[in-house]
Amino acid sequence: NLSRINGRLRNAAVPVLVDPQLIKDGEVRSDQNIDDNDMKQYEREEHIDFVRKVLGIVSVQMSITFFFCVVASIWAPAGAFFKHPLTIIIALVVLIACVCAIAGSKKNRREVPLNYILLAGATLGETVFLAATAADLKIVSVFASIFATCLAVGGLFLAAVKTASTMDRDRLIRNMVKAMIVTFILHLVTILFFLFSFGFKDKALVLGVSCAMLLISGAYVMFALLFIIVPGIEDKDDYIMGALRLYLEIARLFFWIMKILGEKK
Repeated sequence: NLSRINGRLRNAAVPVLVDPQLIKDGEVRSDQNIDDNDMKQYEREEHIDFVRKVLGIVSVQMSITFFFCVVASIWAPAGAFFKHPLTIIIALVVLIACVCAIAGSKKNRREVPLNYILLAGATLGETVFLAATAADLKIVSVFASIFATCLAVGGLFLAAVKTASTMDRDRLIRNMVKAMIVTFILHLVTILFFLFSFGFKDKALVLGVSCAMLLISGAYVMFALLFIIVPGIEDKDDYIMGALRLYLEIARLFFWIMKILGEKK
């Protein structure tokens, strides 16, 4: 009798420990056994933890960047330090070295605390460029750009969640790769056209190009979010790589928002 009861419990239609939302969303079928349902729920919880970890790391990165941008705008000596050519050269070397170390080695981006040290180096390197830009702007413009960036990223996150729930993974990857190639080409062509045709003196042109770059950067942020949100695209052990990718795209978005909203001192 005990073995019979155990067999019935093991093949129960809806196990007690399974989240009913999984069954409603079609993630778990009611005719699956307990082991399969538990595995589905475990994978979902593991992916949620991955997304939370990445978004938490990026939040810290952007907070550091915003802080130094505000300091550079308020305090003239700090602004002069960030704008110094030697500081910018060192920041560029550190940024490139840390990004290459993370992207080029699975061991580097998974070994603690090395992965966090490399990510911190990349964050500080990118922060120097943004702080150098903010140093020439009024503090009100910097705060407005920070607020606009937070709103834009929040909206893109909601859009990414909605998009991820309506597309299958393989089709999503193909579309993202195609779109990223197109946006990269548009980005490159626009910058080259801007640099060699008109220069930097025309304010209307600067505004127009900045708006175009803002849209392209927004597309990149959307792709980076989808890589994190959609299960199976990003390895869950590569949370540092996911955080780095998303941070760099949000930083670029912040840069172009400062170009649009920024008012020089």
